[in-house]
Amino acid sequence: MGKILECGHWHSLESTRMTRHLAIALVSSLMISCGQPKAPVSSREKTIISGAEREAALRSLPVGPWGFNEQTKKIDGAKEYTISRSANGWTGQTIFVRCQAAKPEVFIATDDILAPEHQGGNVARVRFDDGPVTKVSWGHSTSDKALFSRAPKPFIKQMAAHHTLMIEYQPFQERAKTTEFDLSGFPEQLAKLPKSCQ
Repeated sequence: MGKILECGHWHSLESTRMTRHLAIALVSSLMISCGQPKAPVSSREKTIISGAEREAALRSLPVGPWGFNEQTKKIDGAKEYTISRSANGWTGQTIFVRCQAAKPEVFIATDDILAPEHQGGNVARVRFDDGPVTKVSWGHSTSDKALFSRAPKPFIKQMAAHHTLMIEYQPFQERAKTTEFDLSGFPEQLAKLPKSCQ
């Protein structure tokens, strides 16, 4: 369960159900309810409050817990397992580790349309903890909104051996974006998967 400070008091909230829009609304309401400014606020100052300060407050929110889902297919009884976690700061990306048909998958879902391959959209820069930055080739989903690891099993082992993961990827006609994931607790989630997917 996450917590948020409201006028000097901590209140619990369920992190897994919080969306980016809800978080922004909460932060905005706190700025209003925790005291009015002594002098009128100019339109320029209002823009700063609703933009930079709200974004900074959003990034300070606690990271949601790992999600774990197990499903059984009715047709053949096969099981599918999924581990997921939102990026730090609720920036719109989620990392998934999925095990189906005894094979692992790793993919990162984004809110962005990814740049095509000839514009570098299939290459992301990856960094674990304070290690070196490496360029990694990824596959695209059919929607062009998710990056799929071409070597999921080695990537999963890297995730289990580190505390943070940073990825810089290239959206279509935008600047590159960097997102960070907290990997603490991942080994415990990974242990729930079949050995073939670990």
